[in-house]
Amino acid sequence: DVRGRLDAIFRAVTIKAGDGGRAPWSALPEKFGKADTVSRTFRRWARLGLWQKLLEEAAVPGCEPVLRDCLYYICCAFRRAYRLLGVRAVLLAKRLGLYSALPSPPWYLPDPILSETFESLVRQANATRTDLWPTAQRRRLERDLARLGRMVNHRRVQRVLEPA
Repeated sequence: DVRGRLDAIFRAVTIKAGDGGRAPWSALPEKFGKADTVSRTFRRWARLGLWQKLLEEAAVPGCEPVLRDCLYYICCAFRRAYRLLGVRAVLLAKRLGLYSALPSPPWYLPDPILSETFESLVRQANATRTDLWPTAQRRRLERDLARLGRMVNHRRVQRVLEPA
């Protein structure tokens, strides 16, 4: 039963553990079926791209109201599938502006388009002579470059920062 599996997955991805983090698949109540079957279905659907498609469809402003109502559950499932989807998931969630679908705050995740971000900043700096810039513009460029340096410095995501 596809509907039953989907309900079980949505239930499993929204269960919170005692410490506030996400609960393991085994915490799924028995009425939803075997936990390993549900998790296997979840992984299979993640590899087939279902969570990406659902996230893209739900992000469209004129989407079906039923799909829009399920956006929270879709984001939770997408966030849970992050390790299976990889960096593509970060790009998609950032592009759609659905930061709740990310497994942690965006500044703790790698920036897949970092080279483009850096290139635009360098191009901006090279377009005009920075020594002629007003102090405020120079400080803004220095701040942006410092922020870019912090993004490059990979920080490990703490379990506490992962949304449940």
